[in-house]
Order: sequence, then structure tokens, then C-alpha cells
Amino acid sequence: MANLVNVEALSQNLKESKKDYEKIFSLKVANGFDAKKDFVVAPVKQGMELIRDELRTLTQPGRTNQINPTPGPILTQKSRKPVLAPAKVDLLLDEQQLYQLSISYLGQRQPGDPSDFASFAGRAYLMGRIFDGIGQEVNNAIYGGQLGYQASGNATAFQGGLNLFDGLGLKFLTGYATSGTGAVGDIPGVNKVTNPVATLTEANILGELKKIVTLIISNKTLVRYKNAPASFFISDTQEMLILNALDNLPYKADQVVTYKDGVLKIQAVT
Repeated sequence: MANLVNVEALSQNLKESKKDYEKIFSLKVANGFDAKKDFVVAPVKQGMELIRDELRTLTQPGRTNQINPTPGPILTQKSRKPVLAPAKVDLLLDEQQLYQLSISYLGQRQPGDPSDFASFAGRAYLMGRIFDGIGQEVNNAIYGGQLGYQASGNATAFQGGLNLFDGLGLKFLTGYATSGTGAVGDIPGVNKVTNPVATLTEANILGELKKIVTLIISNKTLVRYKNAPASFFISDTQEMLILNALDNLPYKADQVVTYKDGVLKIQAVT
């Protein structure tokens, strides 16, 4: 019996019955630019001075018929200078890649504008994904970053943002240390937790959080802020340790750490 229709001469795509799903399933990346919700963001071109006051104790008993002036300065002003660290993305699209984009799925969904010299197929989508990636790598550096830029070459390039600038982790480490390489030691001893453990575990993490609460309550300067709203930044691993530790505890009304509606709260219990 003869075939009524011979489809073998058609291209492979024309032999298939398919439909394009218009959504691209892409790797989820965190928006590092959301950090402005937790930090003060100040647009600068190079750097800026952050100035703070330190006020020493002032009062003494009166009616002593003596002059006893406060020794040393009453008010001390200190400053820090954050400096903008340069970062860049070098993006190269040659003629062959531009052509491949134009005939790709992106070229069908979002064709380039022939009248626009800077236009290429899928430009809005691709640039959006690039900015998402930049945001995530900046977010990686907020805590974990350690500046590793070398102007002479690319030896430290492409480290997921960890070499863009000094992160808070490094700042706290050098501020805490009073000796050793890079030590600054400008965090007052009264603001340091006593005898912190070397490694956090499920067994000790709640105790370490209690040390922070104890430090605040016992510090005459910090205690006034015990009821002020503040954020406590921890890693995903530390959050897991806290949740597992809470799960293993019997119920106690005066728990230092509570978990409700996806939010961990540290209670300043007096």
C-alpha cells in the first residue's frame, strides 16, 4: 500500500508537533541590591567620612566647695572612612553571537531593533539576568568579601563577588583582634562576649545567644537599647542550628530565642 504523504523531506522541526512554553526556567539568584533594606545606602563617587561622638561620664556630687574639672575631653569625635571599591562586568558579544541570538528562542520572543545600534535579541532579558547576578555577587561580599583586586591581571577575577570589597566578617575580625596581621582592635572590650566558643553547634548556639543578651543587659551603655528594634545577621547554617536547638528543647516561657512566622527573635530578658 502506497504512503499518501512523504514527510521525510521536511526539516526536523517541521516534523515535530511542539509548542514553546514562554517562560524560561532559570537559576534563582538572590537580589543583593535588597541590602539597602538593612543598611544605610549613600551614593558616593570615592568615599565619605562617618563621624560619631563618644561622651564620657560627667556628673559628680555638688556643694563640695571644690573645683574638680573633668579630666581629659568631655566629648571625643571619631571617624571612619568607607571608600568605594570599583567593580565591573566585561561583556563581549561578537557578530557570530549576535547572529545566534537573533535566530534563537530569545530572538523569537524579543527580537532586536534593527534601527538601534545597541539593540540585540533578548536584550532586556539578558541584561536583567546579568544585573540579578551582579546583585547576588554583591550580596555574597557584604559579609564574606575580602578585597583581592590586582590591577596587573586577572589572578583574582571571577570569585563570585568575594573579592569585590572587605566584607563585614573581615571588618569584625580585624576590629575584634588586638594583635596579628591586619588587627585594628577598635571594638571596646566591654562590647565583646566573654569566652565565646570556637565553633557553633546545636548544643551551644542558644547559650552563645544568651551571652549576647547578657552582654547588653550588663553594659550600662548598651542596656538603654535593649528594647530598640535591631537586626541580628546570621548565616543560613546558624539559623538551622538555632531551629534544631529550639526543636530539641522542652517548652520554656522565658526562652531567649523564639521562632514565629518565619522570624527568629532574641528576647532581652531581665
